[in-house]
Amino acid sequence: MRRIQLFLAVSAFAAVVCQAGIVQISSPDAGYLGSTTLLAITAPDGTPVSSLADATLTLTITPPSVARTVPNGGWSTWSSPPDSETSTPRVLADYMTTDLWFDFSIPLMIFGFEAEPDAFAVYNITADFYNGATLEGSITRAVNGSGGARLFAAQTTGLPFT
Repeated sequence: MRRIQLFLAVSAFAAVVCQAGIVQISSPDAGYLGSTTLLAITAPDGTPVSSLADATLTLTITPPSVARTVPNGGWSTWSSPPDSETSTPRVLADYMTTDLWFDFSIPLMIFGFEAEPDAFAVYNITADFYNGATLEGSITRAVNGSGGARLFAAQTTGLPFT
């Protein structure tokens, strides 16, 4: 299996229970930005990060990912708005695996992250959104490593994301 490096920026919003399903959010527009809170990545560049938190939410990341700042290190391909929240985000880089798990301390109605592979090729990236062990829905997008990050975000129309 070929591994790709993913770079992630994360936003979230707390939940109340509804009906089943998800609605994909394709770009970080004003509605999305107004409905989410960006979780700050405060660790110095190069530091492994296993969780992010604010006053309401703790996001646990498995396996831990490394904090970085775009465009440090010669990074020149991260997206700019409207395809991403900012062109110079703090991100988490996963160098070891293509599978990341995010667990939330409280259920969420909206969750999203931006992802970009480090290899200069097109990769299909899939984000699965769960409530416990139940898959609520998936988003798959083809992302070009030399074309910039893309948003993987969903709002639940059913059970909250956990």
